[in-house]
Amino acid sequence: MPVCLGGRAALGHDWSGEWTIVKEATATTDGKRETICTRDGCGQKKYETIPATGTPEEPENPNAGALDKDAEVEPDAPISEATLDNTKSEILKESAIFTEEEKQAMESGTDARIWLEVAKTDESSIPADDKEKVTAQAKEVMGDVPSITYFDAELFKQMAGGVKEPLHELDIDIQVTIKIPDDLLNHDNTMVREYKIIRLHYDVTTGESMVDVLYGDLNAATSEFAFKTDKFSTYAIAYSDNRLVSGVTLDKADVSLTKAGETAQLTATVAPADAANKKVTWTSSNPKVAIVDENGKVTAVGSGTCTITATTEDGEKNELALNSGLKVSQIGSKINVTWGKVKDAEGYEVYVQYCGKKFTSKSINSVNSGRVTKIVITKVNGKKLDLKKNFKVYVRAYKKLENGKKVTLGKTITAHIVGRKNTGSTNVKEVKVSKSSYTLKVGKSATIKAKTVLVDKKKKQLSNAHAKQFRYASSNKKVATVSSKGKITAVGKGSCVVYVYARNGYAKKVKVTVK
Repeated sequence: MPVCLGGRAALGHDWSGEWTIVKEATATTDGKRETICTRDGCGQKKYETIPATGTPEEPENPNAGALDKDAEVEPDAPISEATLDNTKSEILKESAIFTEEEKQAMESGTDARIWLEVAKTDESSIPADDKEKVTAQAKEVMGDVPSITYFDAELFKQMAGGVKEPLHELDIDIQVTIKIPDDLLNHDNTMVREYKIIRLHYDVTTGESMVDVLYGDLNAATSEFAFKTDKFSTYAIAYSDNRLVSGVTLDKADVSLTKAGETAQLTATVAPADAANKKVTWTSSNPKVAIVDENGKVTAVGSGTCTITATTEDGEKNELALNSGLKVSQIGSKINVTWGKVKDAEGYEVYVQYCGKKFTSKSINSVNSGRVTKIVITKVNGKKLDLKKNFKVYVRAYKKLENGKKVTLGKTITAHIVGRKNTGSTNVKEVKVSKSSYTLKVGKSATIKAKTVLVDKKKKQLSNAHAKQFRYASSNKKVATVSSKGKITAVGKGSCVVYVYARNGYAKKVKVTVK
């Protein structure tokens, strides 16, 4: 029987074997299928995307030829699976990959194919200077010396009866998904592994090498990394590991200050000692009682009590991610809670309790998957919901350590909701701001003016005894900070988003640009 020699013999491959479903398509997620070249000793695999079942079918000319799009992976390639994810419409209508003459031929019934070939890189063929460029670029964006694995990814097209043509540089981005090989996966749940794709491309005209970092999205559940590229040659998977924060402790459990202006110093200790990001942000629950600076120095302002909180920088990012999708709705006798996804989360705990009562272990509703970001609640404290009462909700994202302990990755704000059968109060349905964007110079400030739109204008919303009418957060405090009263202060050049949260968690974004 004839054989393929690494997939490059004139015989080509025999793809007449059966297809195997690798990943089922869902209403919102593409699936994937696989077949293997049937020639003896080859083992090359081909992958095709199965469109999500909820994707509308593209109208097709019944007389037109077929356009096949797929990816081939050689047996010894460090990448085990790959797919080419652009739609046929994007390839034919939004790019010049195929000439007008070729497109007309396809409309008249000629078949065509576009495909990706993934293979092992002969690293000895890469000049030492270019390897140094790749390593330097990876270190620049990832910090410590990262692990680097090279692979080749080449794109081709072919008309039926025509020759195979390489595609080196394109006028559109090609969407590629690769499966991270098992030996590059993170098996230490106290670590977060960050992946990047480094592209080493040689200009077809000058022959000069160019190195670029390609950012993408990792699906931790399937070990798939999706990215976009418009050039095809040599690539590298680079990764670095960062130790997760397992907790923050303060050197004092409580502080008593007897007069305005008196101060006390708090010190935060982040565990473990080798955590990658030990930066913390200090906040006061009531600045009218005490304020705290960026170093943990507490200053008394007025009588009363308040809570000083130290939050890690990673925790802040995760809180923003969680809050970005936080929404509580009521249908019939049920509460629907949704929230934003947190990278590397292995599960979520949704806390629900009636306003005026403390959260307890009975308040917890568990979601044992980092990919699921919604839940339906029918009971509170083990009993049927009473939607004449008001209730409060927050969501906690976690990751498990080897000893089974759950490490908090972040928490949402606590949303206070009016029960839909409450006859005296109503919820916020929208937050409006007088300006949706600000441009400031470093050191300058501006104050957000916000107002709420109520579901029932004849009723009142909840009082400050539940939560403040508005709460604020900045996506990047190195660019701009925001006070508890909505005062934005420009800190450094760049752009960020300030979020304005209503009592029930509904939010409005305000863009801030600092020049």
